[in-house]
Amino acid sequence: MRVVANEAFRFFYNHVPINVAEGEAIDSDAAVFLLNTRAAVRPDDEDAQALAEELGLDDAADGQEAGLLTPPPPPAGNGDGPPPPPPDQLNIDAPVKDVLDWAGTDPARAAQALELEKAKPQPRSTLVAQLEKTAAPGA
Repeated sequence: MRVVANEAFRFFYNHVPINVAEGEAIDSDAAVFLLNTRAAVRPDDEDAQALAEELGLDDAADGQEAGLLTPPPPPAGNGDGPPPPPPDQLNIDAPVKDVLDWAGTDPARAAQALELEKAKPQPRSTLVAQLEKTAAPGA
């Protein structure tokens, strides 16, 4: 399988940085990797074209040159601007990071989350420790 770079870029493959020049051909497993990650490459043989079609990478409908693969748009909240406000409702079963984000630096929210977490059959010790720090600042 072979793809051709639409632009110069750098990627990491098997923990090794690889610099690619515009128009450079990349083959074998690295080509599959680049197609799967939607890098700025275009298929250069039948196998690569078949994989691109299987992955739904045909973006000719966007008005771009057929076969030109571009990365997907970044997800919302990509670090530009302030983060969205925390939701009003706490999901105590959410990941630790989400619970801590919900509580923020608000001692009342931290105390509420702490109470709910401690009421669980198996409270998460790392979450409890972090919430205790926020719920009782200076203690």
